Amino acid sequence: MRIIKALLAFLLFLGINYHLIAAEFYRKQTGTVTISNGSTSNTAAILGVDRSKSFLVFSTSLDDQSPTNYQIGGQITNTTTLSFIRTGNTGAVTIKWQVFEFESGVNVQHGSTTGVTRGAAMNASINCVDLTKSFVLISARKSGTQLGADDGITANLTTSTNLALQISSNGPGGADMEEAYWQIIEYQAATVKKVTATLAATVASTTSTISPAISNLAKAIVISNHGQDGDVNLDDLPRTELTNTTTVTYTRVGTTAAINFVTYVIEFTDATTVTRGTQNFPSTNITQNVSITATANSGVFGSGNFGRQGSTTFAVNDNIGHGWFTYDITSTTNLLIQRATGTSGGNSTANAPWQIVTFKDTGLQQNTFYSRASGAWETNTNWSFTPDGSSGAVPTGVYPRRTNNVVIQSGHTITVNSVTDNNPCSQSPNGLGLGNVGAFTGSGDQMFYHTGDILIAAGGTFTSSEEVMMGGYTLIENGGTMTVNEDIVNLGYFEIAATANFTNTDDLILSGNSVTIINNLSFGADDIYIDHTNATLCGEGIMNLGNGGADPTIQFFNGGSLAQVCSTFTVTCTSNCGAFPITPTGTFSSGNSGPGGVASTNGSSELKIWLDAGKSIFSDAGTTASTDGGIVQQWNDLSGSNNHATKTVSNRPSWDQVDPAINNGASVDFTAASSNRLNLNTFTLNPSLSGFSIITVLNANATTGTNQNIIQQKDASGTGRTLLLYDNTATKMTTFLGGASTAPTATYTLNTWNIFSQTFSLSGGTTAINLYKGGTADGAATVTPETTVGAWLIGANKTETGAFLQGSIAELLILNQSVNSAKRIIVENYLSAKYNVSLTANNVFTRDDGAGTYDYEVAGIGQASDGSNHKDAKGTGVVRMWNPNGLANRRVLAVGS
Repeated sequence: MRIIKALLAFLLFLGINYHLIAAEFYRKQTGTVTISNGSTSNTAAILGVDRSKSFLVFSTSLDDQSPTNYQIGGQITNTTTLSFIRTGNTGAVTIKWQVFEFESGVNVQHGSTTGVTRGAAMNASINCVDLTKSFVLISARKSGTQLGADDGITANLTTSTNLALQISSNGPGGADMEEAYWQIIEYQAATVKKVTATLAATVASTTSTISPAISNLAKAIVISNHGQDGDVNLDDLPRTELTNTTTVTYTRVGTTAAINFVTYVIEFTDATTVTRGTQNFPSTNITQNVSITATANSGVFGSGNFGRQGSTTFAVNDNIGHGWFTYDITSTTNLLIQRATGTSGGNSTANAPWQIVTFKDTGLQQNTFYSRASGAWETNTNWSFTPDGSSGAVPTGVYPRRTNNVVIQSGHTITVNSVTDNNPCSQSPNGLGLGNVGAFTGSGDQMFYHTGDILIAAGGTFTSSEEVMMGGYTLIENGGTMTVNEDIVNLGYFEIAATANFTNTDDLILSGNSVTIINNLSFGADDIYIDHTNATLCGEGIMNLGNGGADPTIQFFNGGSLAQVCSTFTVTCTSNCGAFPITPTGTFSSGNSGPGGVASTNGSSELKIWLDAGKSIFSDAGTTASTDGGIVQQWNDLSGSNNHATKTVSNRPSWDQVDPAINNGASVDFTAASSNRLNLNTFTLNPSLSGFSIITVLNANATTGTNQNIIQQKDASGTGRTLLLYDNTATKMTTFLGGASTAPTATYTLNTWNIFSQTFSLSGGTTAINLYKGGTADGAATVTPETTVGAWLIGANKTETGAFLQGSIAELLILNQSVNSAKRIIVENYLSAKYNVSLTANNVFTRDDGAGTYDYEVAGIGQASDGSNHKDAKGTGVVRMWNPNGLANRRVLAVGS
């Protein structure tokens, strides 16, 4: 499984290190791939990337004069695959590729458009982007034997939601372009200026003026694409260079046809730096090494069409091998530039422009913005990337966008006065196109829409004169203030603490799969809307409706009902109260609170026994806490089922409060010589009627005796209902049920802490037993269990006269169902992190260090490789994860403190 590293903004206040999410730049991947002679395509495997934060740059070379063979399209097809394709199949094409992936601050849209027609621009709808921060990378494939008017293409961001693709409408005939592959990169810490130019048919050089001028050439690059108005030879194609702070220069040797440019000048405002140059190639030279200064974060960008533009004197035909180049950073001091061919006689000299961009990993978590002053949301000086402001204000032009997390700190007031303050485009609930959002009164209104998390700390204030729609986690802490003078629409998780200050002078609208928790005792709104059937409103607060409006009430849309409001929540009205009284009837789950966030602790879930040696250990009947080394008379069950483990007189185990071998965790120690055991007298489980599961962290340490029982049924008839035992003869952990044993494969090493899991799946009167050691499958059996029911015990045989356990238990869970793989893996990772006991399979939570860092309160959601999943988790912490989108096999979201 793969862990998706995602921490919410508010975790920072809980001792969870924000450096877990790296700085803006994450990593670069590079490689070389060849489309062989006779082939039209090839792929390259990459490490899994987030496509929304990753883009592809590539360059190619081929000794050929037909566009159908050398026009190559490329794209990040999926999270682990690059695809390169052409229409023809002649000649072997060399492709040098780079994939740049970012943690935050960069958003990428990927797409392709087929059948781009000649003439008028063909428009592609895109998600809204900020035109002052966005540029386009494009590649394409095209049939044909002559480079002509139908082979070049421009990619023009004409509006914030439209990409115009155009091949020339002039010149001789031609065909539609088979497919154009585009990537739209919105780079938050950048200023992008778009310029256009035409290089006339009789002119070898022209310029575009950059206005206003860029501030620093050492932080700027140029990305250009063009189309030509007629058939051309290779010397008619240009190179593009950023020549000074106000000028982009286009240069070629031939002058056959007009060329039309769309050029993006990108100036980075973060710590990114740029170096550039143009390398001359003598007539027959096909390889040049250029001295550079680079790091692991550096990449090379071609400045022109498809990232592989150059100029050449070759005028015989359109063999692109003379003037298109591959770029490869081979070391921190060398850039290798190559072309496919050169010729003698001076007719194949060439110039290859290059740009080295070095992205900086500053070590700051740049997905969360912390207020550092009061003022407008969109003002960069009001925000920092560090809670204490030590990193200074965020770069010029940077401020929290729609997907960023925000923390408004004490003494600061952040103001929203435009629906576009966090994004170039506003949004309406109807415009989301979600099946369970809208229509309701006002759902067509454009709103300030935020999907990142918003935490308003004590003493902090968020105020808005616009309608606000929230899709992330929004928390108003005790002493925090939110004031909205228009409607509020909650599509996420909205929580108002008991002493928070909240004013909503218009309607509170709850829609989608939202959860709203209001504990505030003096909250007011005009109306409440419950839209569709999945939104819930709960808490222990009091909402007073009206605010002077006529006939205040809870209004229901699209099947919503009062059952979605918890009975613990009070709704009142002081004026014009035509629809009252209102009596809520709903119930609410705040997330699975069991181990790892699996099952709940309300006594009604599948979790029936949860014994944690670090909690609720008593030397008497549940009143006096035991002391280190003292006896254990009662070990309280945390499942909510009150199935406490007890031993009222003699033969009681002892408590080890701190064991360095398990991350200084606690354990209950059993001594065989003293016949130690504990009874589970109130726990009932019939193995012939129910599936069940056992997961435990234990250590057996005796070499004497035959069997050491860990979980045993206590009745006086039947045989072998031992759910978990250590077989000292075979030196293996196993089970014995229905007269049969599992067949474990791994030897258990005495005096070693391990995590053991067993699932018992009942079907057709037989039970399939699967045993796991350290997360690895370690044995299986199919048995027919007995039907006799009795109480259970820990550490002895059914008559309490033998098979005593010599060892220790740190944690023990029993569930009355066979948990699926996803739940088992999540619980095993919770235990592994907590006790620093290694897993040999599916170790998905890798941020724990066994020294108290991120080891505790681990909880997660995810999907196992067999398709089983777990979608709602809270565990013992305060973070709830639920209702994930796009859940796929081998993906887990987990947090720890």
